[in-house]
Amino acid sequence: MGTINDVCEQISRGASIIAYAGPDAFSSSAPDLAILNSQYCLTSADQIDAINQSDWFKEQAEKLAQDGNTRILSWNFFTGYRHILSKTPIETPDDLNGVQIRVADSPAAIAFVKALGCSPVVTNWNEVYSSISTNIVTACEAPLATLYSSSLQEVAQYCTLTNHLVSTGMMVIPVDIFASMPEEYQNILLEAVYQAGVDFLTAKLPKKYAIRLKQVVYFFMLLTCFFMLYLSIVISSQGFLKVSAYFRIPYFYKYISVAIGFACMIVHTLRYLALSFRAPEDFFNRIAQGGLPGLDDKETDKQEVKKT
Repeated sequence: MGTINDVCEQISRGASIIAYAGPDAFSSSAPDLAILNSQYCLTSADQIDAINQSDWFKEQAEKLAQDGNTRILSWNFFTGYRHILSKTPIETPDDLNGVQIRVADSPAAIAFVKALGCSPVVTNWNEVYSSISTNIVTACEAPLATLYSSSLQEVAQYCTLTNHLVSTGMMVIPVDIFASMPEEYQNILLEAVYQAGVDFLTAKLPKKYAIRLKQVVYFFMLLTCFFMLYLSIVISSQGFLKVSAYFRIPYFYKYISVAIGFACMIVHTLRYLALSFRAPEDFFNRIAQGGLPGLDDKETDKQEVKKT
């Protein structure tokens, strides 16, 4: 169906389409809406509802309907704060000079990166990975979830948390298509789309991201445990040396006891790790419920492995 601008053009001509678009996709019929997609215009997703209720937004929606044959079903979809992902570190604004950065086909986005000294390159999002891989661009900007789901961290390793845009979108439909629907169905559609936006706005991280985040946190917890174990071994060893010297206990007993303790911890840790990666959601649920001190019981562990 083409780019989002192409789709919005088809909607304005009466095509039977419901589409998701940014506020800046209607420059020909309601150009002032584009300000909602301007960098640092909004500072928080909490401002979306207030703007929705404003007279200004209602006027813009009416203008879009009259001049662009496009009915806004709801503008309350929040997709995250946009940040910059790059192949080189960005520590000061000067580091952006001359950087080839991918941007959406938006006048505001292009003007923004030009003001930073970048060279904007407009491409479709599905071309970003290959563009960065081949150095057509060396940076891009998007919400973190979008960057991660597109695996862009594989080709660009530096993420600068700029929060430069509260990324929002709206669901739209041709005015004549909407008007042709019975009023009952209109209300159902408006309510369903609005609720979808509310759920989208208040939703937590998708499960796979939340689980991955928990695994990363757990990994660093394990590193901390190993470090504390190392310290305890060093401290206990020094104490054991003094006790051994006083009571004339052979040193090899010290190494045997330390080796046994260390081996037990490694085995227990590996069992935790194995279960966390085989059935991560259940694993972290059990932690939240205060379980897993000894991996619960053997029967439960076998059931978890069978599920995976």
